[in-house]
Amino acid sequence: MNITATYRENVFSNKEEMDKAVDNHIYHNADKLPTSNRKVLRSIAGHAFSPMGTAHLKIETIAGEVGCSESTVSRAIKRLVEL
Repeated sequence: MNITATYRENVFSNKEEMDKAVDNHIYHNADKLPTSNRKVLRSIAGHAFSPMGTAHLKIETIAGEVGCSESTVSRAIKRLVEL
């Protein structure tokens, strides 16, 4: 299954700005984000460069990177979108 996670094109001017936004999101939602959700978010952010803030990944790729099942990744993405 392919997914496209797009925040907004060119919303970040550089990687450091995007990383700070990810860190802030995790900090402000720490009580709502299990470790697996945080890992999924960081995995997606780690591939979100072309254009900055946009990632095109397969769920199986994310699952392999973070060491969890594809269903866990799907649930994490759903949760992240809800926040």
